[in-house]
Amino acid sequence: MVRPRTYWFALDTFRRLSDLGLFVGSSSSSELAGHMPADYLKKMGAVQRRALHLALRGSVKHQQYRVELADRYDHLLASRGIPTFSRVSSAIPLRYPVVVPDRDALLDAARGAHVELGDWFNCPLHPQGADLAGLNWDDRVCPEAVRLASTTVNLPVHKRISGQVAEETVNFVAEWSNARETRK
Repeated sequence: MVRPRTYWFALDTFRRLSDLGLFVGSSSSSELAGHMPADYLKKMGAVQRRALHLALRGSVKHQQYRVELADRYDHLLASRGIPTFSRVSSAIPLRYPVVVPDRDALLDAARGAHVELGDWFNCPLHPQGADLAGLNWDDRVCPEAVRLASTTVNLPVHKRISGQVAEETVNFVAEWSNARETRK
């Protein structure tokens, strides 16, 4: 099971296996090129079905926890002077985006400190580096989206993030961001 301390190792392993074609990522290359897979609307595999059933058991409780954790992030970030985003309070977040001075440097620092931060929003269309020609995407059309994506990290919002870990994560981001701003 992935924990905040093992997050970076698990992420690197998953990405390497996906790059080698040994593990299927969240999207196939044909999907990323804008093509609907032929078997898209067919039934899910046994492993996926079992994972779904396990996840649904505690889903309402887990959804509520995600909302509460996002509320906690709102408060913690605002109290440290870090801008938050406008969100519907009942929305159930998968991750919590935060704009920072230097995303890549912060992610490197987080990796070294074993702090779980993500780059889920690292480009306007996922994944970064994919061939988006089939989707008729051009970065020049949405420069603000490209700029925001280059400065956004996301905080984890899952049941293995305790209130204490959430506070430690926000403290890490705040201290790093403040130190970065001071150096300018």
